[in-house]
Amino acid sequence: DQAHEAGIEVWGHIGLWSYGGDVFPEFAMRDVDGAQLDHRWKSWGIGLCPSQPQVNDWTADGLAEITASYDVDGFCVDHARYPQPANLHALIACACEHCCAAGEDLGFDSQRLVTVARATRDAARRIDAAVVSRALDSDLRGPDLLPALGVPAEFLQWLSMRAALLAARMTEFRARVHDVRTGLPFGSDVFAPSIALAGGHDIARWEEATDFLTGGSSAGGVVGWATASANVSASWA
Repeated sequence: DQAHEAGIEVWGHIGLWSYGGDVFPEFAMRDVDGAQLDHRWKSWGIGLCPSQPQVNDWTADGLAEITASYDVDGFCVDHARYPQPANLHALIACACEHCCAAGEDLGFDSQRLVTVARATRDAARRIDAAVVSRALDSDLRGPDLLPALGVPAEFLQWLSMRAALLAARMTEFRARVHDVRTGLPFGSDVFAPSIALAGGHDIARWEEATDFLTGGSSAGGVVGWATASANVSASWA
């Protein structure tokens, strides 16, 4: 009340899936072989599965309760994504039964895409300097570059399915908030377009699932547009 009297808005904030899997391994992401994420990439996040009913129900209930109990002016949801794509292992997760079932519900052939992600992992292990040099000399760019690197082009469909899962959950969370208070702003930060899909952000879907987008800060270089893409490039190299 005092903040509002002073003309200061009070916003709710909650962090979602990109961290916490190391603290709650029973809810953690699983890769295409059912393994948890390798802790060598822990600095970029050990994520929670975005399709775990217990986690998502608890989140939705919490958002609704805060909206009903406090005069917040909106929600800025943070870390609503997979771990920073500099975490190489996270790119082939989450492939648990919950995510596969949710993907099927959204129209994806999730089992086939899990196989594609596994094949991509194996192909990436065979990439060397000569392969990269030949790919760059081929004049192929963007998605066309994947086959030139020996990586299945369908890997983009795997990334698209992962992003669709997050957008669907965000749509549900916003609906719970709006059920309590119509029109309350609900949005989040997103990765820069160059790495967004690898981090779980399909920008077109995100625009439909949220009321606003922001590039985030550059603190730590995890999400912020100033440094996140550079850190991905360094990690992948």
